[in-house]
Amino acid sequence: MPAVHAEKGCHRVRPAIDADPALPFPGQVRSDTFLAIEKWESMDALKAHAAAPHMKAYGEKTRDWLRIARCTYFRLRREEQGEVLKPVRVTRKTS
Repeated sequence: MPAVHAEKGCHRVRPAIDADPALPFPGQVRSDTFLAIEKWESMDALKAHAAAPHMKAYGEKTRDWLRIARCTYFRLRREEQGEVLKPVRVTRKTS
């Protein structure tokens, strides 16, 4: 992740895994899933990240064993500059 953290506009990228839930929500994340929580300065910074050579290399390296299960974008209202929060759910492929 050092290459991602060094990108212009990257405020934060952190992986997370499902924990033993304190509350009974349906559809808990499975053990083969992690969530990458990304915070970017702007949508332009996020687009530049997606087009970065190291992200293309990562996609090629992991395409046979990872799939993006869900990707949602949020614009943080409290931030005047319109920062973008992007949680991405990634699941290991089963076949």
